[in-house]
Amino acid sequence: MTQASFRLVRKGYEPSEVDQRVAQLSASIQQLQSDLARAHDDNAVQAVENTKLRQANSDLAGRIEMLEQAVQEVRDERDNGVPPTFANLGGRIGQMLTLAQEEADELRSTAQAEAEKLTADTKQQAADALAAAQQEAGELRSRAEADAARTIEDAKQQADHLRESADGEATARLEEAEAVYEAQRAQAAAAAADFEQTLAERRAEAMNELNSALEKKTTEVEFATDKLNQARAEAARVTSDAREQAEQIVRDAQNQANTLLTEAKQRAEGIRQNSERELAAATARRDSITAQLSNVRQMLGTLGGPQQAFIDPTNPRTAQDWAAKQEAAEQAAAAKREPLNLHLPKPRVHPNAEYFVEEVRRSLVSRYGKAKLERGGYTVRTSLDPKLQGYAKIALQRGLVAFDRRHGYRGPVANLTNLVGRGWPKDWQASLEKVKAPAGRGKWPMAVVLEVEARKAVIGLEDGSKGEIPLSELVWARKQGKVRYPSGINALMAVGPWIGKASQVLSTGDVILVERVTKTPRGKTYPADTYTLRQVPNVSGALVALDPHTGRVKAMVGG
Repeated sequence: MTQASFRLVRKGYEPSEVDQRVAQLSASIQQLQSDLARAHDDNAVQAVENTKLRQANSDLAGRIEMLEQAVQEVRDERDNGVPPTFANLGGRIGQMLTLAQEEADELRSTAQAEAEKLTADTKQQAADALAAAQQEAGELRSRAEADAARTIEDAKQQADHLRESADGEATARLEEAEAVYEAQRAQAAAAAADFEQTLAERRAEAMNELNSALEKKTTEVEFATDKLNQARAEAARVTSDAREQAEQIVRDAQNQANTLLTEAKQRAEGIRQNSERELAAATARRDSITAQLSNVRQMLGTLGGPQQAFIDPTNPRTAQDWAAKQEAAEQAAAAKREPLNLHLPKPRVHPNAEYFVEEVRRSLVSRYGKAKLERGGYTVRTSLDPKLQGYAKIALQRGLVAFDRRHGYRGPVANLTNLVGRGWPKDWQASLEKVKAPAGRGKWPMAVVLEVEARKAVIGLEDGSKGEIPLSELVWARKQGKVRYPSGINALMAVGPWIGKASQVLSTGDVILVERVTKTPRGKTYPADTYTLRQVPNVSGALVALDPHTGRVKAMVGG
């Protein structure tokens, strides 16, 4: 039986259920057909068996006929034949042969009787077997034909019933499928309407979420832009400060060198002028004394008397000349006895290269000795570039500050309310002076937080002035903490949430480090007395700049 197929339509049936039922019906029909084929096969086998029985019956009939012919021949020979005599062979032999003939006749008679009996028995058995075979064959044929007819009839009836049931069930299934389809179509229409409504609601919700996310992302982008502008402004300010500081260092060095050179020239000129004046005065005194002596000699010569070998101290003019001569001699002797003192400028250590200069000094002391180095008149030249050294120091300081900022805020230096109680005095400046400044703060002044608002904090500085710290200068100061792995071995620095209010960072009475700023992160100008929050970096660093062509050290900071 071929597999039934149905064309699928929109108002059809449930394909899986109908196909399953049709498959079951097809399997039942195929089973009935198989049973019918087996019945036909059984009939054929029974017919073959009947044929074999008929053949066996025919064979038995042939054998019986042959036996009957043999018996008839024996009978004919017995009836027509002359019995043999053995008289001509001798008495003894004839007697023996006669006995044998008699025994043979007896045996023949016995055999003939047995043959007749066997023939009769065989005929009877053959007749019985044939009758039984014919009867059994008839019964088998009748039973097989009846079974076959009944099986065929049952199969036909069952097939018709199954076909009718299948048609009815298929029709019912089709109608049910159409009803289900109509119901499902109605449900689908309702679901489509609900889906459209839900889709519209979800679309609106998604648009709201998208708008919220867009606003959030826009805020984050603006914040990131502010941070970027702040970083750029910070970098520009660092570069500008470094350039200004380096230029100022160069100008200070040039001015100091010019001042030292001018002072040295002035001192040398003063020493030369003093020496010339003293020499001129001594020469004048010597010439005056010589002239006076010449006048004395001339006066004595005009008197006509011999030149005296002594000077009369009682003579006023002579006594004056003698006193002047004695004074000049004493001054000359005192000048000779007085040691020569040179006032040279002290060697100046570059303010940005203390470590490098100290390393050079130690190396020279180990090579030449301290006394020879300090009194030997040596001139020491190094590869260090003061301008690059200033840049390197500023860059390292800014880098350490930026790195420390990225790891959060560690808290204030102190809190005046904790030091002097809740009612800390209004004279905050005097209280601030009592707080010990942290090491390494450099030029950053200390300040106390006087008032905290949402977008700013008001501070008071050590000199008594006041200022403000805007929220844009506090956004970096997220709370610092640590994240530990379960093993407890490794630890990572972590920072808290973003800063949205100044109160998240500062409290009234906090003592902090600040630095004056003039530009916003976006490059706009801050109001006067605007400061940013600072803290001493809790990190060390070093920077070494080498000439790529010669390998000489051009700048060295840290250590």
